[in-house]
Amino acid sequence: MLNPKTDCVAGIDIGGTTTAFALLNPKGEVLNTDSIRTRPEQGLESLLFRVSDDLSKCLNAMPPVNLRGIGVGIAGLVDAEAGVLTYAANLPGWEKSRIVERFSEYFQVPVSLENDANAAGLGEYAYGAGERRDSLLMVTLGTGWAAD
Repeated sequence: MLNPKTDCVAGIDIGGTTTAFALLNPKGEVLNTDSIRTRPEQGLESLLFRVSDDLSKCLNAMPPVNLRGIGVGIAGLVDAEAGVLTYAANLPGWEKSRIVERFSEYFQVPVSLENDANAAGLGEYAYGAGERRDSLLMVTLGTGWAAD
């Protein structure tokens, strides 16, 4: 059980252009947000380091809270059960990346992985426009990606 006064979770959205994150309390209320350039050509390890640095700055700017878990949404095909990015056209070279394993090791908290559009739909269903609805249609748009 999460303590609403001292615990938070992070939601991280990794796209081909931008990686955004939010810190949320157990009620789903946003406590802090930020974003950075993804720079997929620098690889997953570089992104982990930069997200960790940015997330630490945001956590330190707030009253003391404990990070209890992370949900990662990523543009691409994922094996959510295995925690692996199977394929992403806008993240070349990241195929078969063990996202959950790497984020869990880096942040020392439980991590879950989902396709970013699916995660957005689940979020709207649980907390947003689709709350208490019998049906929901989620459409997402992004900056896209073009090969050189």
